Amino acid sequence: MNGKIRIALGVCGAILAPAGIALLIAVATILLERQVGIVLALTIMGGGLLVVAGICFYIFLMPGRSISSEMEHLEELGAETLAELPEDVLKSFVAKYPLY
Repeated sequence: MNGKIRIALGVCGAILAPAGIALLIAVATILLERQVGIVLALTIMGGGLLVVAGICFYIFLMPGRSISSEMEHLEELGAETLAELPEDVLKSFVAKYPLY
């Protein structure tokens, strides 16, 4: 599949996914409101979403490796990136941003 089409489809997915999630949350709130009332339904949905967001942030921030191995990986990535740059780009970068 063409790269531009894949990017366009990714953007569409990124735009439509939050709309779908918001619609599902609205429907769940309406259905719950019939059982317990609107204030309690909104409180339950808000609390549930906060718990899910907290779990997501915890998993995102929890390192899978030690900090030293993460730093070594970042250093290797930076060295590889600099090694792939042409020499004139490196010279202009050093001239533009000197270390002293």
